[in-house]
Amino acid sequence: MNFKHRAQIYPKNAPFKLGFETIKEQIQTFCRSELGKEELSKISVLADREAIALLLNQTKEFKKLITDKDLLEPDTSYPEIKETLERIRVENTYLDFEEFIRYRTFLRQWAYAVKLFQRNGDELFPDLNMLVSLYPYEKAILASIEAILNEKGDIRPEISPELTRIRGEIKKTETIQDKKFDALLRHCLQNNWLTAEEQSIRNGRRVLAMFSEFKRQIKGIIHDESSTGKTTFIEPQSLVELGNDLFELRQEEKKEIIRVLRELTNELRPYIEHIGQYQKLAGKLDFIAAKAQYAISIGGEFPLMDKKTQLILNDAKHPLLLAAFKDQKRKVVPLNVELDKHQRFLMVSGPNAGGKSICLKTVGLLQIMFQAGIMVPTEAHSKMSVFEKIFLDMGDDQSIENDLSTYSSHLKSLKHFVNFSNSKTLVLLDEFGTGTDPQFGGAMAEAVMDHLMQKGAFGLATTHYSNLKLYAQRTSSMANASMLFDQEKMLPTFKLQIGRPGSSYAFEIAQRIGLNKSVIEYAKNIVGSKAGNYEQLVLQLEREKIELEQKLSSAQNKEQRYKELSEQYKALKDELKQNKKKMELSFKTQLQNELKNQNKKFEQQLAALKSNKKSQEEIAKEIRANLQKKAGKVESEVERLEEQVLQSKSDHDKIKLGSFVKMIDGTETGIVEEISGNLAIVAFNHLRTRVPLVQLQLSEQQKPLKRSSGVSVRNYIMEFNNTVDVRGMRAEDALHELEDLIDNAVVLNHQRVKIIHGRGNGILKKFIAEFLRSNGNVKSFEYEHADHGGDGATLIELQ
Repeated sequence: MNFKHRAQIYPKNAPFKLGFETIKEQIQTFCRSELGKEELSKISVLADREAIALLLNQTKEFKKLITDKDLLEPDTSYPEIKETLERIRVENTYLDFEEFIRYRTFLRQWAYAVKLFQRNGDELFPDLNMLVSLYPYEKAILASIEAILNEKGDIRPEISPELTRIRGEIKKTETIQDKKFDALLRHCLQNNWLTAEEQSIRNGRRVLAMFSEFKRQIKGIIHDESSTGKTTFIEPQSLVELGNDLFELRQEEKKEIIRVLRELTNELRPYIEHIGQYQKLAGKLDFIAAKAQYAISIGGEFPLMDKKTQLILNDAKHPLLLAAFKDQKRKVVPLNVELDKHQRFLMVSGPNAGGKSICLKTVGLLQIMFQAGIMVPTEAHSKMSVFEKIFLDMGDDQSIENDLSTYSSHLKSLKHFVNFSNSKTLVLLDEFGTGTDPQFGGAMAEAVMDHLMQKGAFGLATTHYSNLKLYAQRTSSMANASMLFDQEKMLPTFKLQIGRPGSSYAFEIAQRIGLNKSVIEYAKNIVGSKAGNYEQLVLQLEREKIELEQKLSSAQNKEQRYKELSEQYKALKDELKQNKKKMELSFKTQLQNELKNQNKKFEQQLAALKSNKKSQEEIAKEIRANLQKKAGKVESEVERLEEQVLQSKSDHDKIKLGSFVKMIDGTETGIVEEISGNLAIVAFNHLRTRVPLVQLQLSEQQKPLKRSSGVSVRNYIMEFNNTVDVRGMRAEDALHELEDLIDNAVVLNHQRVKIIHGRGNGILKKFIAEFLRSNGNVKSFEYEHADHGGDGATLIELQ
């Protein structure tokens, strides 16, 4: 894949003019390592479609990783070790403890990234997996360091018995030295021979800080004096030999440490190339992570890529305006632009300060970002393609050194555009034709535009010139566009509308700011009737189009509302039919069962009649009374069902989010979590189900307890345990247990709960912390006291 195939940019500072340097500065704030910043400095605008797609896919995958709560993103704050890698290429050189700790930190971070992307690569992160797999990962590199150094970064005792022995001797000698020194210190204090400093270290030796007039009271070696000469630092003679022993032992310790570190460095030396490649790939990964974080901050998306040359931006926003307006709590007006083979060029006109230049800059900057592999703030269904050349003429490039006036600098750019444009070129022209006499400047601009259209170029141009608007109107593959203006408030709306030219509103704006009417009338007479009529025609067309759009929008809203009501009616009708059938079936079944029971009893009574002495008339009366009693029950049941249906209809209107409800034919109480049309999503304990509103009724019971069937509330409260142990569980299972604990504690009005998760490598602890931060029932949380588990357990304070 050719990453060196770059787009041709003219002039070279075009990205700077469009604000791309500021975009890079904003991305840099998300880089967590110098390696990532170094990769950012190499960024370029590419013209290779496959390379651009790869860069954008990598960013999209990392963005998905950041927003996925089930996966822990890799730590990309990689330490830089490039200089030490070059140094240890030389034989007999070695890394010190601090350098080895940096190596271990980096290798651990890289190992996690490789494991994460290779494990989930095929399904979730194919392009990131391909990146980390570009150079084979060798587990032996990290394993060799882990085998030598403990977590504190010191040499493990079992690695060097000799070092263990030496350190034991040092500790023993220091103990003897301390006892003797402390005895002398007390003696000197009793005699007031010591200054306020009492003791110090000089030349690696422990010394007494004595007043100089008492320095002969203690035999020993003088190591130093204060600048005033009032304090003398003496090493007692009785401690000199112990000090010498300590010095020799520490020299032995140093030699043994160097020996171990040199051996460990020798083990790493064959892998210098591996570690160097890991550093390069880690820098790329940190850069990708920074681009993903930036994309999240601006609402960036990876638009659809098409081999056809086209640029269709839906709800596009200028990323620098997004950042600026965020602090001001203002919203950026989105932009919709469409360039394809049928409409390759837009001629944008409208009032000054109406947003024409912002429109052009937005298109140019988003195209630069897209071809540099940066996600852009548009709707995901936008379409962008790759331009081999991007040309920009914007601003004043006059040069005293090169004897270029403003217009000459514009002509120099136009010359390049005319000579080198083709069907894969995006041309951006701001205030096209200005800088000279409008009559000649407009004619020259029209001629240049005609040449660009013949060459098949794509692009945008902003202008006030009427001849260019007329040229766009009569030229195929070209269209006028205007920045809309509120004629009542006389303020720009910053909305782009394609299909018609825009007015400059020069006279209207002048009138609004209070310019003398006679001056305005004089100017209108100079312009002449033709130009004035043209402006009036544009204004009239604009008003009429706005009115038609408002009427169309109103009609569309009414039509949509009619469709929604029609669908709701149909759904309700179907549900009522279904409920009616269910009730009829239930009623028929109930009657059948009653008839069967009556038949059985009739047979029993008939048999009794034969064997009983009662008269037939008495028995008939009894049968008639029983039948009337049963008929009354059936009639009551029918009335109950009818009342239930009516009640469900009235409840249907009262049910809202948070209502406690139950099924018409059920007893379990649930809570309404969501209502969509005629359907509600109801949570019955841990079960969430979609239920038609007509099948629900309000429940008198509030706050249903989460408990298993058959357990009383009283027993449940007594058996409730405010502590859960999730050690050894998978993150998903642990969070499920924690969620149940919090929910039940809230229902039972418990203020504090505790979760035991253990220390481990910290991954489970991090998942739990993230869950607690996002849980609305949690007021605060902190680690347990050190005497009761420390950071192996978390105490949770509930709202």
